[in-house]
Amino acid sequence: MEEEKITIYENGQPVEVEVLDIFKLEQYPDKDYILYTKGETDGEYETTYCSTIVDNEDEVVLTAIEDEEELKAAQDYIYSVAEETGDE
Repeated sequence: MEEEKITIYENGQPVEVEVLDIFKLEQYPDKDYILYTKGETDGEYETTYCSTIVDNEDEVVLTAIEDEEELKAAQDYIYSVAEETGDE
């Protein structure tokens, strides 16, 4: 699978990230989510991030998932994909 990289901005600074997945959750059909990595590791595992994609008129913005139930649903999705691909 070919890597897809995009540039996001953190505190006004550009950061290139690798997109791992863009997905929807059944419980939140009006939202899109992105799973990405900055290439950081904790020694053994690569750190991944999950955000909500908000498409404003002028720009696309990634926002944190703050609702605990929504975050749990996103984590469940990510774990299910990891199990299917053997990337646990």
